[in-house]
Amino acid sequence: MPTKKQWLLIARVEASSYREAILHHLGRMTHTPRELEKELKAKASQISRTLRELEEMKLVVCHNPDHRKNKLFGLTKLGEIIFNQVRKKFRAKS
Repeated sequence: MPTKKQWLLIARVEASSYREAILHHLGRMTHTPRELEKELKAKASQISRTLRELEEMKLVVCHNPDHRKNKLFGLTKLGEIIFNQVRKKFRAKS
C-alpha cells in the first residue's frame, strides 16, 4: 500500500499526460531526451521541462549528468514504485 507521500506523487504524475508518458517510457528502459521527443512526438522544451519536474520529484535520475549531449535518463527506486502504482491504476481502468 502506497504511503501518503507516494499517493501525492502518483496524483502529480497523473495530472500531466507528459509526466505519465515519460514515466511509462522510462519504466521500460533508459532513454535520452531526443528518443523521448521522437517517441512522444513532443517538443524538446516540453521533454526537458517534464524531465526536470520528474527529477525534482526524485522519480527520475540522469545517469551521465556531465555529458552535454545524449544524457541518459532512468527511474529511481521511488520512480519505479510510482511507475508500478500508476501502471496498476491504468490496468484497472481498462
